[in-house]
Amino acid sequence: MSKIFSPRRPILPALMGFVVLFALTGCDKTAPQGIQTVSESAAAPLSDARVCNFAQRLAALPQQPVDTAELRYLNEQWRELNRTDDAFSIAEAAASRAILSALNIELAHESAQLIEQAIEITSETYEQIEGLRRYASDPDNMKVPDSITRTLVNRLNDCCLNQLNGNATALVREEKYSPLYNIGSIAYFINRDVNQILRNELELDSYRASLAAAKAALPAPQNVSTAATWAQCKPDA
Repeated sequence: MSKIFSPRRPILPALMGFVVLFALTGCDKTAPQGIQTVSESAAAPLSDARVCNFAQRLAALPQQPVDTAELRYLNEQWRELNRTDDAFSIAEAAASRAILSALNIELAHESAQLIEQAIEITSETYEQIEGLRRYASDPDNMKVPDSITRTLVNRLNDCCLNQLNGNATALVREEKYSPLYNIGSIAYFINRDVNQILRNELELDSYRASLAAAKAALPAPQNVSTAATWAQCKPDA
């Protein structure tokens, strides 16, 4: 005999089970959307305020021509931020470093010109000293007059030494043995090399040839986008 449906069988529990199953299924469908939203917002946190200040100043750098004094300052600021563990993210450090490296081509060309000026002054001083040595009884131990030394130091300071020291500090942080690094190294050791030239420990012609080769290897200056898109800053930051 077939079973006869009994109206006394409870219908409500079955309906409630269906409602619960539907509700759980609906939650499963909407949960990934909520997780995705959280992930997206966490993927782009705001940059450190110090990084945003640096990004704004970098974006405002005059480029026609490049303000090399400001560029030297920005290189030093980048170095300080990069030494602070919680300032740059890895991506921010890499992106801002790439911008500075492209801009530093200008520092390298400026350095080459300043070194040439310094060596020209050194050459004139060398000729003065050699003229005195020719008439000295003991040329190898001849004391260089203080007036010549003072004039040399003053002319080098007025011409280029401060700029060269700042440029060298920035350029020797570029990729080792790159054209920018090589010019930076020459600038870094300018005081040592001037003294060696004057003491006949370094041939002037050989030095000029090395400088000319390093200058010829430099890439041409380029237009660089300094927009602060690499940093995640508030519009009014």
